[in-house]
Amino acid sequence: MKRFLGISGLCALLGTVAAGGLIGCGSSDSGPQTYVLDRDSNRAPVGAVLSIGPFSVPSGAIIDYTIVDTPVGIGDDSMTFSIDPGGYAARSGSSVSASTGPLPGGSYYLDVTCDNFVDDCYFNDEVRATY
Repeated sequence: MKRFLGISGLCALLGTVAAGGLIGCGSSDSGPQTYVLDRDSNRAPVGAVLSIGPFSVPSGAIIDYTIVDTPVGIGDDSMTFSIDPGGYAARSGSSVSASTGPLPGGSYYLDVTCDNFVDDCYFNDEVRATY
């Protein structure tokens, strides 16, 4: 036996479908999100280590950073970077980008060592975590 919906039945069915779409079913998780942990202008003294943080992240988080050199002396600055503790995503140079793999949950720092011989190191940073 076939059954056809009249106009009022069709409207009721469409209303139920629309309400189901608004209420949703299952998880509303849209996957990992990226959070900016730090965005700043910095100065690291010659030969010193500047630690930016701490950044607390859950297990499995990935931290990435971008450094843009803004030298105020002779030539580009020479710096070494890493996410510590652990020395993750270590890089050297003036302007760099790097990313860790998934990390154990905990607190981390972006360590920046100014390797210049004369001038302090000036740079802009952006540190992000995805989890």
